[in-house]
Amino acid sequence: MHKFADSLKVEFKTKAGRKVYDGGGLDPDVKIEEEYLGAVTVALINSGLLFDYASKFCAENPAQPDFKQFKISDKEYEKLTKWVAEQNFTYATLLEKDTEDLMKIAKQEKYYPEIESQLKDLKAKITSSKNNDLINYKKEISEILEEQIAFHYALAQGQAEVSLNKDKAITEARHLLNTPAQYKKILSAE
Repeated sequence: MHKFADSLKVEFKTKAGRKVYDGGGLDPDVKIEEEYLGAVTVALINSGLLFDYASKFCAENPAQPDFKQFKISDKEYEKLTKWVAEQNFTYATLLEKDTEDLMKIAKQEKYYPEIESQLKDLKAKITSSKNNDLINYKKEISEILEEQIAFHYALAQGQAEVSLNKDKAITEARHLLNTPAQYKKILSAE
């Protein structure tokens, strides 16, 4: 979709006197901050390991869970992390790649001897931090695994049932619709 410059937008008013603008669709009344997946989560998805673990989980647990209540337990997540380690899972973060590039450039430009210890310290801190990624990104990894498991049991419908309970926009919309005063305020003239 193309965006229009604000100066080209025309203002209209609803029956209640609320201002709305043309030229770019509807802007959301409640803004939800975009979230990006961590590098470890993306790597787990791209490697197919979350898909494979979901298959393994479903084979070990043939009874389909109630997707509206379904959560990965801490014990199950621990099993996942051990299984991932057994698969020799590795990945590189963008920060790691950029640090390698920085070291390479420092060597090319003859700065490396002066900053070698700082660069090595930085690399060690990144590696140490990366070792905790499966813990630090547990929430988002668990949510994606739950969706994958639901997909294995009931295809897209199962995946949708699980994800609808976690989607921030849907959660916020439910909250707004269950708060009549706030909903009415949004619909009234601003």
